[in-house]
Amino acid sequence: MLTFKQLVAELARILRAGEALVEKVVEARERKLRGMIRSFQNEPDAGKSHARWRQIEKEVFGVEYNDQACRTSTGCVYRRPSGTTSKTG
Repeated sequence: MLTFKQLVAELARILRAGEALVEKVVEARERKLRGMIRSFQNEPDAGKSHARWRQIEKEVFGVEYNDQACRTSTGCVYRRPSGTTSKTG
């Protein structure tokens, strides 16, 4: 059985490991996003560039933005990764 002091030390170790993991995930997502932005900026084709921009939006905001719906009176529709939608406007 662990003493209180050992338990606190173990908990501190676990928290530090979790913190390090979160930092690595943030760094990886940042690298991915920088690559996506670089690819978007270097894409000469307007259609492909727009598709890349939509990928960036989805990565940053976690939703898929429906351009067509925002140009109508129905308002904007956002598609979440789970498939559910939310409507604005």
